[in-house]
Amino acid sequence: MTRARWWLLCAALLLAAACLRAALLLGAPDQLHDAGDGASGRIYHEELLRGVAARDIAEGSLLPWIGWQVNDFWGGSLVVSLLAAPLYQLFGDHLLCLRAVGVLLQLLLAVFAWCWLSERVSRVAALVAVLLLAAPPWGYLASSLMVYGTHLELCALQVLVAWTHLRGGGGRLGWIAKGALAGFATWFGYSTVVVLVVVALASWLDRVRPTRAWLGATMLPWLVGAVVGVSPLFARLAYSGGVVGVYDGGLLHHLERGLFHGTPRGLDGALVHGPLEKWLLLWSGELAQSTFLPYWGGVALVVLVLAAALSNLLDGSRSGAPRARWSDPGRFALLCCLAWTLSYAVSDFGLGTRAWVFDWRYLMPLWPWSAIILAVACSRWLAAPRCLPRWSGIALLWVPPCFALHAGMQLVPERRAASIAAPGSDDRVLERFLALQITANPDTRELAVAALERLGERGERSVAEQDRSRALAGSLARGVAWVAATPVPEGLHNQDEAIDRKDRSREALRLVTEGPATPFQWCFGEAWARLNESSSGTPDPAVR
Repeated sequence: MTRARWWLLCAALLLAAACLRAALLLGAPDQLHDAGDGASGRIYHEELLRGVAARDIAEGSLLPWIGWQVNDFWGGSLVVSLLAAPLYQLFGDHLLCLRAVGVLLQLLLAVFAWCWLSERVSRVAALVAVLLLAAPPWGYLASSLMVYGTHLELCALQVLVAWTHLRGGGGRLGWIAKGALAGFATWFGYSTVVVLVVVALASWLDRVRPTRAWLGATMLPWLVGAVVGVSPLFARLAYSGGVVGVYDGGLLHHLERGLFHGTPRGLDGALVHGPLEKWLLLWSGELAQSTFLPYWGGVALVVLVLAAALSNLLDGSRSGAPRARWSDPGRFALLCCLAWTLSYAVSDFGLGTRAWVFDWRYLMPLWPWSAIILAVACSRWLAAPRCLPRWSGIALLWVPPCFALHAGMQLVPERRAASIAAPGSDDRVLERFLALQITANPDTRELAVAALERLGERGERSVAEQDRSRALAGSLARGVAWVAATPVPEGLHNQDEAIDRKDRSREALRLVTEGPATPFQWCFGEAWARLNESSSGTPDPAVR
């Protein structure tokens, strides 16, 4: 088959993958809603916040763009909103506009895997990889349909990083581009560091010894590119005026706590698992459960991936065969899976307690690497002269259709109208996030004034926009006043930070009220007056 026909076949598979995902988004199953039992009909607030950001950016952002990076350590939370903003501008406020971004990134993941495997292994391996990524296990597929700009969206970038870095060559400009990609992917999500470590490990195992000339020709340009790629992180630091951490501490803090204190099991923290126990639980059942297949199916899939990994290792070490390289996709993917499970075991990040795919998100990024392992093994089995391996490869080709059938069984057709009409933002979420972001920033007054000015510009478009802008401005003022009036509890972990935030909020209310004329300035004046009238030291319910 010619190269053009192979690409047409790949395009057909991608179209089928897009159709499968479109059907699931239109008939949204329980797993795409926020609930302990599945069917609440609500959209999880973290996903909704990405839609709120996308809509606000499309309308003329009330914050600097970097302010819509919801998590300090996940630049991807901003990237997905930026990608969705044009769709919100074209089609209006619809949740499908946001979730279309997740579909796009999953299709790109399949394209990158196709390019990598067709270049380094064979077209058959590339075809099988696209099949497995087009129709993955239900746990991964459902997770990929919800958009957070975190673990699942990062998979495409990580596969691209691996492919480009393991190709070699490219000259100085090529290494600058590779460094920029690595830096951007690291800003998108810190877990990219795991992939970069595996790239370095694979190069070392392949006995690629760097020389002084190599360092000057490749490493220095790569570092220059990496600094450029990770530059949004510096913008985030300048915006927040603090240290970019991971939840309630730095990355090393989470590793230290996981290694020496263990990981709380579930939200109540009643049970604590140490690294070894956590790693054993992972392999004794959690990996199988994360597929959200029938349990026997999950176990069979885990065993199949392990058998494929072993086959790749043995095929690469046969006597008389060319020396296997750890940078080969099958072996490299195995190293990534091992590194991922190890990093999960030694950290203090744990799985949730609900039967909901979001609570299993830390294990989902294993699937793309597992798909590559299976694809490489399948291509070898199909080409084997012996009957048993060939039949194993043919049997593996039936796995994606079975996954697609299982996903189709989750459809809820009667939800189609509700799925189409579902809004992709919520003004209450917008109001709360604006108040929290503005009061957390060192330049509280400047951000508040800028937000009021942009609301004034929006209000000039129409009467409906003016009413909405007035309501948003009033809610913003009440939110800032509530932060200013809330007493700081004794013994709070971030007590000094909370006190500074409270003082900045009070000062912002005063300065905006007493400053030059600003659209909707009245709402801050009212909030300032109410705050000063309150003598109890607790928030006035009217202010809240």
